[in-house]
Amino acid sequence: MIHAIKKILGEFSGMDYKLVTNDMHLKDDLYLDDSDLDDVLNEIEDLFGFEFNDRDAELVYVSDLIAFVKATI
Repeated sequence: MIHAIKKILGEFSGMDYKLVTNDMHLKDDLYLDDSDLDDVLNEIEDLFGFEFNDRDAELVYVSDLIAFVKATI
């Protein structure tokens, strides 16, 4: 699951997913804006076949996104 999330983040940031680490800041390090983050969440929903209940969660770091997905599944 973590690998798949990092792969999606790599796609949207234009970065090799192997370089995406848990301590990276989604906006400052990966250069994702709110629209990009919404697209990332859509991709994750499609991949894992569920819907996020709270799309307004505070997602700052890659680790926050991973924890958010784990809590939702």
